[in-house]
Amino acid sequence: MFRWKDKKLDKIEGKKIVKNSGTYAVLALAVGAMTFFGVCSPTGNQALGPSGAAATVAGEKISGLEFRRVYQQTYSNYQRQFKDGFDPASIELSKMVLDQLVKQRILYLEASRSGFTVPESAIDKVITDAEGFKENGRFSGKKFSDYLKGQGFTEKSFSQEISRSLVSDRLRQFISDTFPSSEKSAEIEHYLKETKLNVEYLKVNDTHIDVKVNEDELTAYLQGDEKEEPKKYYEKNKKRYQTEKKVRARHILISYKGARNASGKGAKREKEDAMKKATDIANKAKKEPNNFPELAKTLTDETSGKKKGGDLGYFTRSAMVKEFSEIAFNLKPGDISDPVESPFGFHIIKVEGVQPAKNTSFDEAKTEIAKKLIKKKKTPALVKKLADNILQEVKNPSDRLPKLLKNHSLDWQETGEFSLDKHYITGLGSDAKLKNAALSLSNLQKVYPEIVPLNDDFYILRLKKKIVATEKKPSEDDLQKLKEDSSYMDSYRLFTSLSEQLSNEYRENGMVAENIEYRDYDKNMQRQRTR
Repeated sequence: MFRWKDKKLDKIEGKKIVKNSGTYAVLALAVGAMTFFGVCSPTGNQALGPSGAAATVAGEKISGLEFRRVYQQTYSNYQRQFKDGFDPASIELSKMVLDQLVKQRILYLEASRSGFTVPESAIDKVITDAEGFKENGRFSGKKFSDYLKGQGFTEKSFSQEISRSLVSDRLRQFISDTFPSSEKSAEIEHYLKETKLNVEYLKVNDTHIDVKVNEDELTAYLQGDEKEEPKKYYEKNKKRYQTEKKVRARHILISYKGARNASGKGAKREKEDAMKKATDIANKAKKEPNNFPELAKTLTDETSGKKKGGDLGYFTRSAMVKEFSEIAFNLKPGDISDPVESPFGFHIIKVEGVQPAKNTSFDEAKTEIAKKLIKKKKTPALVKKLADNILQEVKNPSDRLPKLLKNHSLDWQETGEFSLDKHYITGLGSDAKLKNAALSLSNLQKVYPEIVPLNDDFYILRLKKKIVATEKKPSEDDLQKLKEDSSYMDSYRLFTSLSEQLSNEYRENGMVAENIEYRDYDKNMQRQRTR
């Protein structure tokens, strides 16, 4: 294992937490609204995943609740950025989150074993200084308590999470302090920051082509060398053809003091008052069933329900808590329940639709599966051919290009202005090959000469605008700041490399065990939605 033996650790005592600190990522959760865990997920229509630990690192458990907290925050950040274009499964968000948590725990363990510690006073200071826990400029014990309850923390578990972050930050700071800064590095940093690009791109994939399968292709496939493939596909994906009963419902939640995740007014409400309020709402909803969404927006204590009129979408019996499902699965479309008590409070449920269980035999599904497999086989070559044709038109513009793009529902997108030092480019992401292609564009080479493949997509890039940094030397103050930034980036790259090295070492030595259900959470949810 990597060790920081024979190093003077006392010199970093009391230093401020470095930039991009994991500690403040933890505290950032305290600033926003409480997340309603347990009944529905970030999408508002499914349970938040499996039970049990998300992973174990050298005997230390990463809890499912810890995974859900980080997943929710990461999901929200991506959704704010990409809005309707955000697809967690396509970027393997759950795998990314789990990998991040494992690496963080490994770094903490290594830092601890190498002598990095933090006193309790430092943990207390981080908590009491956090803006999210203040009221009228002073630390509020109530806000802190409400936050802990809303996020599923105890004071002990929250302090432990802050402690882990602080210990890891001490290691980051130690590495940062060991890196000298140079004027040359600062000048390079200046060039990277001040050179700006705006890139246009086309993202070509299977949504832009209509792949046809004719009867001759279908017959040849079912009689040829691959005739057993549909049966194998059916057996592997049997759950898609043997689906559980699903219900679509809306609900109004009335929480009370002591109920799980109760916050705001709900956390102050007595249970008897909550029951009375829920009963009154249920009676009103039954008289005005068509007005249920508006009642939910106005009266529910669930944050996401206020935005969606209490809509939970379609869900299976196991997706919701037992008390909720038992009632919801016994109602007919249009029925509204009396108040239903669960650990979260009292629910008034309105069922809006039912999808009965369905068992489709292989013979019934055979033709559909064969067509799907033929399309899957033909599609990549056809998408690449389309992308190649479009690239040639982009290189040699003619009247054909606008029509070609329109026929395939393609529009140029823009990254917006970004500097050369950006790790993540809006619209293009952080893939090294795609990013390097964008950065290579210049006023002499405005169109990247090749299509750039990424997963199942093909990108065509062209430069819209490039502003090259001036040769004017930065001021002394700017130069000093750039030297610090350059030193930080050098140490950050080493720290990232160290994190990757340690992660590989722990995995090779069998010290990391991941719960596959958490790792594949996005894919599993996508499968449920497409059933």
